[in-house]
Amino acid sequence: GAGVFDDEGHPTMSTPIIARGNLKTYLHNSYTAKKFDVNSTGNGYWSDSVGSTIPQARNLLPKPAILNSRSILKGVPIVTMDIKT
Repeated sequence: GAGVFDDEGHPTMSTPIIARGNLKTYLHNSYTAKKFDVNSTGNGYWSDSVGSTIPQARNLLPKPAILNSRSILKGVPIVTMDIKT
């Protein structure tokens, strides 16, 4: 569930990850924030399988977007082939 602090004691916050189809930021715990020389995003949660905290999303809330075929295909290479029988 939602909490005021992550498992490392950092305050949680709303962190836009993707906006208008572009990656804006990564989620960070203390370790990854130090490696990237940024602040923690308050997403350090304990993982039993790893045995430490790792960056994890909690309460991920995707917002609906209005897309058209041109915006969906923007940046996707289109491959055409001539097939002769």
